[in-house]
This record gives sequence, C-alpha cells and structure tokens, in this order.
Amino acid sequence: MGPSLLRHELSQDEGKGFGLSEKRLTRHPGGRKRAVKVLLTEEERATIVRRAEAARVSIPRLLVEAALSGNARTATERRAIVIEVLAVRRLVAALGNNVNQLAKVANSTGEIPDQLPAVLDAVQRVLDRLDATASELAPS
Repeated sequence: MGPSLLRHELSQDEGKGFGLSEKRLTRHPGGRKRAVKVLLTEEERATIVRRAEAARVSIPRLLVEAALSGNARTATERRAIVIEVLAVRRLVAALGNNVNQLAKVANSTGEIPDQLPAVLDAVQRVLDRLDATASELAPS
C-alpha cells in the first residue's frame, strides 16, 4: 500500500504561535485571492511543519517564500551541486596527498621541490572552484 496522502489546505490558522505578528507578508490591495491545495504524505507534512516551526513562520508562508525566493532548487540542480562538491572534494584530497609528498621531500633533503609552484597553482584553481561553488549555494 502506498503512503497515505494528506490534503492540506492553506489556512490562516496554521501559523498561530509562530510569531507571525512581527514578520507578516506585505499586504496587497484587495488581498490575496488565490488558494493552493497541496497533497502531502505524512512524512512530508512533518518535515514542513518542523521547518516552519524552526523558521517561526506559518506553513503557507514557508511554502510561498520558498517558492518565490528564487533560491529554490530542483532535485536536478541539487544533484549537480552535490556532484560538483564531491568532485572538488576529490581534488582537495589529491592535492593534500601531493603537498604531503612535497613536504616529505623538503624535510628529507632541505630543498624545496621543483613541483611546488605547479602544486600551488593547482591549489589556487581548486580554491577558485570552491569559491564559485559556494557562491552558487549562497542565498542571493
């Protein structure tokens, strides 16, 4: 049997007790006239309730702000970001290994290896890539 669905109608009562008085959405002349019905599993609803409580906002406000913020990412976009972060992680691990090998040579011979500038350039490229990835993740 599939997960039971819960019909959740957006209502004014959902946000009571979450400190909405200080953080209301901007009023529009004539009010908001469109309602949206969302079908959720029990698990989805529990997650949304927890997030709304943590943010001290109503469920409708949480959903509206998430959808309109411009920061909401699709599952495909999130997967692409995870793939990029994992690729950078692998590069950092490889660079760490290279730096350790160069340090071992420098410690044993007392001389800086010729490969050091190339490794430092690679470190800078990875740091630039990390910065770009972090900028993608940062809220706008």
